[in-house]
Amino acid sequence: MHHLVTILLVLGSYANNYLRVGTVILFLHDSSDVFLDLLKIFNYLKLEGRRGCFIIEFAFLANLLVWAYARLYIFPVRIVWAGVWRGSREIIMHQLLSGYTHPDYGPVPAEQLWLQGGRSGRPSFAVGDGTFPLWDDMRRNPTNPYLNMYWACSISLTVLCIMHVIWYLMFWRILYRMCFVTGLGDTVLHEAGADVYEGESDNEEKED
Repeated sequence: MHHLVTILLVLGSYANNYLRVGTVILFLHDSSDVFLDLLKIFNYLKLEGRRGCFIIEFAFLANLLVWAYARLYIFPVRIVWAGVWRGSREIIMHQLLSGYTHPDYGPVPAEQLWLQGGRSGRPSFAVGDGTFPLWDDMRRNPTNPYLNMYWACSISLTVLCIMHVIWYLMFWRILYRMCFVTGLGDTVLHEAGADVYEGESDNEEKED
């Protein structure tokens, strides 16, 4: 699911020239993955506990903090909601109501100038002031020719947010197994991670 959604977003971003928001999303994911990749490296080297100077444990906690900030706050709040769901419609509608002419579609159709003051060419809101009626705009203009693949990209980004929550809960499940199931005295973080990520399939491979 993650790979399919990612491919759709990358292709959609490139095909529709959404390169700015696409670049920001890729940067956010790659930067937060640094700590996860370090954790995997330390995990393969088994640098855990006192023998490994607790490197895995520190990397694991750092990954929890970075993921919480980057993927559970910045991504859903600042990018998906403020930049995609709300911001893209707000900016475009403000441009259209201000007399902006789209190079591909021409002047905005009269039926889209539904906001108060819109027919006079004066927008009834300012970008970013919190007065833009997003849900009313979606109800009156469910499809918008000025935003290609808007619904596909917005829903795909929302699905990514949901998967981030699922992955983050998996991290907490690993932490729980490490602290309360395996036991602090003989903690094996890479084993707890394998049990959570691989499950019974990993155990079956070991038995074979």
